[in-house]
Parts: sequence; structure tokens; C-alpha cells
Amino acid sequence: MCRQVMIALAVSVVVGSAVGWGDVIELKDGRTINGTLVRQGDEVMITGEDGSVVRAKPGDVTKVTLTSSMSVAQASDSDWTRAAAEIRRADDLQTIIEIHQKFLEKYPDEAVSPKVRTSMEGYQKLLEQHGVKFRGRWMPQAQVQVMMQEWSDRAKPALVKYRAGDLRGALEAAKGAIKADGANPDALTIAGLASYRLNMTGNARDYFASLVQNDPSSVLGENNLAVILFEQKRQAESLVHYGKAMQASPDNRFVADNIMEALNSYVGGGGDVNSPAYVNLVRQFQQSESRIETQMARRGMYRYGSTWVPPAMLDRLNGNLQAIKNAMAQLDSQYQAGKTAMAQLDQAIAAATNDYNTTSLNISYLDSLISTSTGDVSSYIAQREDLARALQGIGQRKAKLEAERQNAAASVEVAPDQAAKLKAAYAAALANQFTGVQRMMDWGEAENPPGPTIVQIPSPVPVVLPPPGQMPEQVQQELTDSYQQMETPLGLVPVIGIPVPVRRGGGDHDGRHGGWDHGGRGGGSAVPLGPSTPTLPVAPRMNVLPPTVNGIPPVVGPTSRGG
Repeated sequence: MCRQVMIALAVSVVVGSAVGWGDVIELKDGRTINGTLVRQGDEVMITGEDGSVVRAKPGDVTKVTLTSSMSVAQASDSDWTRAAAEIRRADDLQTIIEIHQKFLEKYPDEAVSPKVRTSMEGYQKLLEQHGVKFRGRWMPQAQVQVMMQEWSDRAKPALVKYRAGDLRGALEAAKGAIKADGANPDALTIAGLASYRLNMTGNARDYFASLVQNDPSSVLGENNLAVILFEQKRQAESLVHYGKAMQASPDNRFVADNIMEALNSYVGGGGDVNSPAYVNLVRQFQQSESRIETQMARRGMYRYGSTWVPPAMLDRLNGNLQAIKNAMAQLDSQYQAGKTAMAQLDQAIAAATNDYNTTSLNISYLDSLISTSTGDVSSYIAQREDLARALQGIGQRKAKLEAERQNAAASVEVAPDQAAKLKAAYAAALANQFTGVQRMMDWGEAENPPGPTIVQIPSPVPVVLPPPGQMPEQVQQELTDSYQQMETPLGLVPVIGIPVPVRRGGGDHDGRHGGWDHGGRGGGSAVPLGPSTPTLPVAPRMNVLPPTVNGIPPVVGPTSRGG
């Protein structure tokens, strides 16, 4: 514990600023990295000369050797560590041999030099044997072929059972081959596929994890591991392995389609789009997708969600989406128009109702005048007939407005149901771009991937759009010369310019107590009515004195005799 603390303190001193290139950082897990080391909070970030980045705790760093203070022997060891890293990354034997030669020219007689010569001789021998880099290791080509044949022979019984549909038999046979050689990629592949199809997803994940650990270039292993991890709700890990699958096979259309499904589900499920796993995969996918699109275009196929379709079908699918969008926009417009129409119709109906009630009141008023008058009532009758015709017209218009209001209300009421149908149709059309399923790569599909998922064009959803909202007509009240309107504090008040007999003072109909006045007899006087506010209907055969309007007093007019 004390040693770890001392190392951590030493590292904190060293990493106060970036260490120079070529410094050697040794970690507790045995790794040795040539590069820089800087502190970031409670961690140290180690950047290798190859650009790789390793994050660790200060206690994980066991030693930091500064090249600026090295002896020749120490410098040779450091340079060899760096050269060995270059050799591991190289994919050409001649390049590897040249790296050895340059080192020996610089350090011909250091302690590490014999080791370097032995390494160079081994690679020279591999060059003579037509060596190839196989699963991260350099081997003679003949040896690779022998090993691959051995793997194939040992896994053949399992493959036969798997192709015959005997999944359990295939799994047991594959287990036997794995026991003989845990790195057998064929046996690991069959065991993973059989376990997955037997719903033993945990076992399948372990087999594919072992496959990619032994063979990082296995696109089948990385793809299938990503599929299983996504199913197990380990989406971030899944996205990382999809990235590795694309690294193993950059232009693999099968993997790209799966990635589209994964990204769609990830974002739709509320995944963090700022996470490194998502950001890195999207960037990597976009680089490959442009090349894949070019390749697929040569075959007359174009991207549609997670699959590919010919141009004619793409036009139909996009046209279906656009038609639904247009219908949604039209429905919304008509819904708003319907609501506006209802509001205007409500106002027009209220105005018509008021006009109808006012006209009815005036007709009742004229009826009372006609029934109580002892003089000539022909003018009253004519006015009443005019008002009756006006009342009929107002009633007809009011009925028409109410019918229009019912139609507008019906169109508004049906809109939510139609909107739900349109939304369902749009969702179905969008869902048609994705299956929601990420596909396992089966045996042999790494070399010969199956075709894209076939898209079924959804049947159009019948949607009945309501008619556009009808704007109400302006209601113009038909009035005769004897029926006008004037503005008063009480609103629109009819004014009937006709004389009305009234009784002034006390008395009865025969004039004994004032009665009707003929030249002043009966103690009262008869005056004609001026503009008046209509009152509620009065009982027949009674004299009525309407109140004045706006303070205008009654005007004297012709008189009539009582009984």
C-alpha cells in the first residue's frame, strides 16, 4: 500500500505537465506504453505514440521513465518498446524487417540487440515461408491452411446437425470441438448460433464473446454479439460492438442495416445521443454508408429506413407518406375553419334570435293597439302584416343558420377521429421503414449476406375529411317603411311612428271620471305616441301608454272616444 502511494506521488509530480514523447509508462497490468502522461482530476490519461488513449488511476502506474535522462542502454530499451509497437501494427513482413534493421543500425551492441536480431531472423524466415498475418499473429501460410482445416474438420459434425435443424445435437457437438481447441472459430460460431436459437441467449453471448476475443476480425461474431447485447438492454455495449463489426467489414451492407435498426430503436427509446458509443458509431456509420449507397445504387436499390428498395417502390412509399401529411394539413385547416364558422354562426344565430323576438314583440304590441283602438286601425294592420312577413323571413334565416351550425359542429366533432386515423396511418407508414428487429448473421452469411428485408407497402387508410367550414351569411333584416331601427342604450329598439290613443287622468270609458277627452271633457287629454320602446304584449281592449324613448315626451295627436 505504501509503495502504491509513493508511486502515485511520483506520478503526480511527473504529470504536472505533459511528459515528452518517447517516455515509457509501465502499468500494473503489465502494459508498457511509449507516449505522454497527464493528470485529469482523479485519473491520468496516457496517450501512446500511435494515438491510442488509456485512462487509469495514478496507482495503476508502476513506473515512468523519462527518455531525456536515460542512459544509452535505457534509451535502446525504450526505442525497442516503441519499435515493437510499430511491428505489432504492421501488416507487411518487409516493413517489419526494415524496422528491425534500423534499430540494429542505431544500437548494434546493446543488451537488447541479440533479442532484436533473433526477432528479425524469425520474420525473415516467415517471409521465406510466405507468412501471413492470421488473427493478429504471423504464421506460415501452409500452417494457417492446416489449422483452418483442422478447425473445419472438428466442427463439421456440429455444422451438419445445425443445418439439419438439430440444434441441441449441434450444440453438444460444437462443445466437444471447443473442448479440444477453445479458439476454434467454426465451433464457437455454431455453438453461439445454436444456443441463440434455443433461447439460451446468455450462453450464446459468451460463445460470440469468445469468438471475437480470439478473432477480432470476425464480423459475424461482432454483429451477433451486438444483437444479443441490444436484446439484453445493454445498448451502449451493443453500439460499441456494432462499431467493431463495421471496422472488421467497413462496407458490409448487412451490418449497416442492423446499425440503422439499432440507432432507430436507441433514439426512439430515449437513449443518450451524446454518449461516446452513439456518437462514435454514427460517425463511423456515415463514412461507410456513403460507400454502401453508391454500391447499392449500381444495383438499382436505394436506402429506405433499415432496408433497400427499387426507385419505383421508393416513390410510392414516399408518395404515401406525403399524401398522409397533406391530408393531415387539410384536416387541421378544415378543423380550424369549422371552429371559426361555429363561432360566427353562434353570433349570427344570437342576432337573428334577438331580431325574431323583437319583431314578435312588436307584432304583439300592434295586436294590442288594434284590439283596443276605436278609430281607424288600417295603418296598424298594414304595419303588422309587414312585420309578419319580416318575421317569417327572419325565422327562415334563423333556421338556415342553425342548420349550418349543426353541419359545422358535425365536421368539428368528426375531426379528432379522422386525425387519429391519419396519425395511425402515418405511424404505420413510418414503421414500415423499420422492422424493429436486428438480424443475427447466420452461418456463411459473412461472405454471402442475404438480401435486404422486403418491404410491404401498407394499404391506404380510408380517411373521410369533413367539408370545409361554411361561413355564415350576413342576415339582413327585411323592414318596411313603418318598421325601422334606431340605436338606444337598450340596444336595437323598433320605432313605430303611429298615433296611439291614451287615457290621461281618472275616469272610466264613458268619460264619467275623466274618460276619453273630447275637447277636454272627462278631465283628460288624448295625445299621439312618438317614438316608443316596445313593451310586453298588453291584454286586449286596454289602453296602452308606451314609455318614452331617450326622454322624448309624447306628442299630441288625434283622439278617439271611449265606450
